[in-house]
Amino acid sequence: MGRLDAILLGAGHGTRYSQSGEQLNPVPKQFHLLEGKPVFIWALQSLVEQTAIRRAVIVVAPNHLELVKRQVADYFTQPGALQLEFVLGGDRRQDSSLNAINLMKGLKPWPETVLIHDACRPFLGKTLKNALASFSKDKDVSGWIPGLAVTETVKKVKDGRVLETVNRTELIRVQTPQLFKFDVLVKLLEQIQSNSEMNFTDDASMLESFGEKIAVFPGDERNIKITYETDTHVLGKIFKTKGRIEPCESEPVTTFTV
Repeated sequence: MGRLDAILLGAGHGTRYSQSGEQLNPVPKQFHLLEGKPVFIWALQSLVEQTAIRRAVIVVAPNHLELVKRQVADYFTQPGALQLEFVLGGDRRQDSSLNAINLMKGLKPWPETVLIHDACRPFLGKTLKNALASFSKDKDVSGWIPGLAVTETVKKVKDGRVLETVNRTELIRVQTPQLFKFDVLVKLLEQIQSNSEMNFTDDASMLESFGEKIAVFPGDERNIKITYETDTHVLGKIFKTKGRIEPCESEPVTTFTV
């Protein structure tokens, strides 16, 4: 894997997360306390504990920068060798990734691999640690992403009418952290910077659009992304009943490239 740096994307505003269902909470979900710590602190601490990260860049919205710095100072136990940086986010996910990448470009030496993780995914299982080490050895791909099998029946719908039932054996649910070759990510993010029509839901889909190969390793069912208030309650139960360092077992996912 070589030199590994991480980007923690925390600039989202959490427009789907509401305490009451009627009024949005002014503080985004990644800064809420979960079992005594902010959600993004759990995510950052897990990444630091499970991977050999030498630098972590936290991406945050301008109006929450001081809050993030204060929470890092209050809750995060920073290893001596870890370099921690902060950068402001952009309008789109890829803009936030690009801002972090541009900061990394100014710090030498460049990483060989960059890990991108959602600040709203606080719980990482041991299977991720093993998978990251294993699949990052594949030199024929530009990215490695965790995926979960789709267990429900999936149907394609238009205007409230079912068009067809989709073959779920060819589908996966994608999580983070996602790993990419740094030089490939730099090149592609720079290419789409000025294209306002391109909007990607994750960084892997951007690489796919340019024909880069992506490999999949088994994800973890408990690596939940907090989207709704109910997700916080589910994660709270996981932390209490399972313990955050217990090895996680997940359903095997067939490795493939796209």
